[in-house]
Amino acid sequence: MAGIFLLCWLINYALTRTEWVVITVVAILTLFYSTYNLYQYINRGKRELASFLLSIRYNDFSATYSTEVGGKADGELKRAYNSIIREFQKVKAEREEKDQFLQTLLEHIDLAVMAIDEHGQLKWYNSAAKNLLKKPYLRNLDGLSEVDETLFKTVQDLHNGERRLIRPVIDGRVTHISVSATEFKMREQQFKMLTLSDIQRELDQKEIESWQKLIRILTHEIMNSVTPIVSLTGVVQQILDDNRTNGNESLELPADEADDVKQSIHTIESRGKGLLKFVNTYRSLSKVPEPLLEKVDLRKLTERVLNLLRGDLESKNIAVELESNTDDLLENLDPNLIDQVLINLLKNAKEAVKDTESPRIQLLFQREFGRLCLYVKDNGPGMDPETLERVFIPFYTTKEQGSGIGLSLSRQIMRQHNGSIQVKSSPDQGTTFRLEF
Repeated sequence: MAGIFLLCWLINYALTRTEWVVITVVAILTLFYSTYNLYQYINRGKRELASFLLSIRYNDFSATYSTEVGGKADGELKRAYNSIIREFQKVKAEREEKDQFLQTLLEHIDLAVMAIDEHGQLKWYNSAAKNLLKKPYLRNLDGLSEVDETLFKTVQDLHNGERRLIRPVIDGRVTHISVSATEFKMREQQFKMLTLSDIQRELDQKEIESWQKLIRILTHEIMNSVTPIVSLTGVVQQILDDNRTNGNESLELPADEADDVKQSIHTIESRGKGLLKFVNTYRSLSKVPEPLLEKVDLRKLTERVLNLLRGDLESKNIAVELESNTDDLLENLDPNLIDQVLINLLKNAKEAVKDTESPRIQLLFQREFGRLCLYVKDNGPGMDPETLERVFIPFYTTKEQGSGIGLSLSRQIMRQHNGSIQVKSSPDQGTTFRLEF
């Protein structure tokens, strides 16, 4: 800048001296060149400042400024730009890392989480919600009505801080869900965050524990009462037999009445033994052994069980199909206990299709959200809602010769493997059991 002022003075002085024409021309050219450089320098500084401010405006911190071009002051300014950009990059990276952490956390928790805006548009929901609702794609709140009407109305009516327990039917399965809502505001927009927790497992566990406790009490009381009755009836019957054999008429009973007494005592003894057998049979519900886990190929295990039942199934012309949508079929489990579960399910399926034209049982393996699932489906008459609700209750059975413990026992075994057993059925639509390992 000082050079320009000096040139201006020199030109003004030279114009008064005719002999300095050449010097005047050179000075004028130098002035124009210096002015042009000054203009370029100022514009470059403006462009760099504008670029720097725009990078902040659009959250783009990929640019860097070379400190090799320009003077000392220019270099210090660019170093300041670069320093500020590095700080913004650091803050952005930390924020993205935090967002990624929260995203990963929400994707891997078992709690279903959904975020809905004030217009009912679904902004985000995690894998647990997709798994619970059996809907991998949802755009808005109205889509929940396709899942279950009760769930849809509950979510609509739920206010900030409220929690409700509901029993929706999702994908043909009755379940228990705890729904809560939290409302918050972000960027002048209202949102509702919903959390849905499937408490069916917890309720199942409590129900199992209650039944086990009841069975233990009943077993103890019945055994204590029935054992002496059976023992005494045996003694009385022995006395009657001895009296008749020895011709002892001290009881003074006519022969026909003595026979009636003997028959009655025999009946009491027989029913007492039957009751003891009943109690011993159901004692297994309260004494399921702890699983001895080992790495097992579930397909091979299932094929082995099918081979055990193949003769019975073929004799009834029941077609059996075994398919798999995954090659990863290795699980840590107790093969003997899972054998029992599969035998129970296949026997139930066999019983269900006995009066069906073209009876068929289908078994399918597939991975769902990282968990191995086995579906056992029959084309029998299906179950009504009342039967469906009671199917896992101990001693409940719809079969004439059924014991009512097979499915209860199967549920306990699956719970011991940190898995679950679920059923989907409706009249005239067959029945599907789902084992989740």
